[in-house]
Amino acid sequence: MGILRANKISGLETPVGVGGAVYFDGSADWLDVGASADFALGTGDFTIECWINTTNNTLDNFYRRIYMTDGPTGNAIGNFQISIEPTTGKINLWETTGALDVYSSSNVTNGNWNHIAACRSGTTLRLFVNGVWETTTTYSVGIGTTINSGTPRPRIGN
Repeated sequence: MGILRANKISGLETPVGVGGAVYFDGSADWLDVGASADFALGTGDFTIECWINTTNNTLDNFYRRIYMTDGPTGNAIGNFQISIEPTTGKINLWETTGALDVYSSSNVTNGNWNHIAACRSGTTLRLFVNGVWETTTTYSVGIGTTINSGTPRPRIGN
């Protein structure tokens, strides 16, 4: 595994690249990464992490998606998502089959940088918010192996 750094940005609205980072202005921006078998994490170990700085977590009733593995039909088996719950600002880890739907115990703080990390080792999935271990669950579903014929396309934002 390596570090995902995008130089080509696409989406409904074009987010602005700032020194290797991406700025989303809150108007449903997202970054699509081309479909690749490299992102079919399967049942292996992984860490997905990011820094986010939000201004409003409760603007509407929609989850603020931070990361997802996406396929041509959207919500498919192995569609792993990291989102912000709209009424509380808590981080949600979710997957289409219902095998995963857990929340952080604390919420992200608007106007500050927040570090989010989802780490799986074996079948143990841990969620960290700002370096604090928030929750642990068992999760063994293969991520992205059936999406887009095993070549999922990660989506960041939206």
